[in-house]
Amino acid sequence: MAALTISFIVGVIGNIISILVFLSPITTFRGIVKKKATENFKGIPYICTLLITVNGAGAVLQVIYVTLFIIYAPRDSKIKHLKLAGIVNVGFYGAVLLITLLATHGGLRLTVVGFICAGFTLGMYGAPLGVMVPNAIGFVLGSVQLIMYITYNNISKSKKLSMEKLEEEGVGESTNYVTEKKILSSKKCC
Repeated sequence: MAALTISFIVGVIGNIISILVFLSPITTFRGIVKKKATENFKGIPYICTLLITVNGAGAVLQVIYVTLFIIYAPRDSKIKHLKLAGIVNVGFYGAVLLITLLATHGGLRLTVVGFICAGFTLGMYGAPLGVMVPNAIGFVLGSVQLIMYITYNNISKSKKLSMEKLEEEGVGESTNYVTEKKILSSKKCC
C-alpha cells in the first residue's frame, strides 16, 4: 500500500516537472510572436522534442511551438523545417514503430526505444551547447599558446639579460664570455 502511494506521488511529481519543462520555451515563443520573426532561434530542438513527447499536454505544447516556429520562420527556413518535421516526426517515428514492433520483442523492444529516446533527449538539451563548444576548444588551445609563450619568452629574456649584464661588466673578449656567447647563440638557433 505504501509503495503504491509513493509510486503515485513520484508519478505526479514527474508529470508536473515534465509539464514545466515543456512550458519553458513559452518566453522564447512569446518573443517570436511579438517580433513576428524567429531571429537566430533554431527549430530543430522543438521538432525533436515533439518526437519524444511522452504525455498529451507536452505533445500539444510541442505542436504549438513547431507550428509557431514554422509560421514565423523565413521562407527557406520554413521549407527546411517542414521537411525536417515530416522526416523526423512522421518518417523516423514510423520507422522506429515498425522496427520495434516487427523486429524486437519483450525487453529488447523497451531497450531499443529507450536508447533512441535518450539519444534524442541528449540532442535536444545539448543543442544550445553547439554554439559554445568551438569557443571552449579555442579557449583551451589559446590558453596553451599563452602559457607556452610566457614560459619560453621568460627564458629567452633571462638569457638576453644575462648577456647584457656581462657586456655591462666589461668582460670583453675573455674566453668565458666568448664560450658563453657561443653556447647562448647555439641554443637560440636550435
